[in-house]
Amino acid sequence: MDGRWHHAIAAWPDTLHLRFPDAPPIRVVHGTPRDPKEPIYAISTPEQVEAMLAGVEETTVVAAHTHLALERQVGRWHILNPGSVGGPADGDLTASYMLLEGNEAGWQPTFRRIPFDYEPLWQEYERQKFLDECGVIGRFVVQEFKTARLQLIPFLNWRQACHPDAPLTMDLVDEFASVNRWDYTPLAYHVNLPAEETGC
Repeated sequence: MDGRWHHAIAAWPDTLHLRFPDAPPIRVVHGTPRDPKEPIYAISTPEQVEAMLAGVEETTVVAAHTHLALERQVGRWHILNPGSVGGPADGDLTASYMLLEGNEAGWQPTFRRIPFDYEPLWQEYERQKFLDECGVIGRFVVQEFKTARLQLIPFLNWRQACHPDAPLTMDLVDEFASVNRWDYTPLAYHVNLPAEETGC
């Protein structure tokens, strides 16, 4: 992206407070109100979530960041995550989004999945020579779009555990391919796993 887009995105707010005449207010965040990179997971403990949402007056919180759809009730908070349209991380290669209907009693989500045409993305990666430009990291990014699973984080976790000083080379990628990546994938992403992926 050129500098114009960097500046535009940098100016976007981290938190939105939405008010409605016929439904309760909503807090919209990327991660949590205190940190845009902090995830709220299905496996986050109530105590963790309560700390993340401390001071939030709105009872409905719409979050993102994890690329995993979510609906949870923790204390007085109804927590929603629509998942990801273009980069789901739950193994389902369909666009994930959410519709909200509200009234005085609160908000009712409808989660939807629809087919997504990735071909233009592959063509753009080719046009930009993405793999040549981004090397090892780029390969894992492309694999994430092709599998709807985390690829880069498990690789980096494995590298940190087994070869913390090793340079990012294709030999390292080949070695990682021989290990069980689920051993290095955060537990929150162990969803919708077929038996052949878990080894069960």
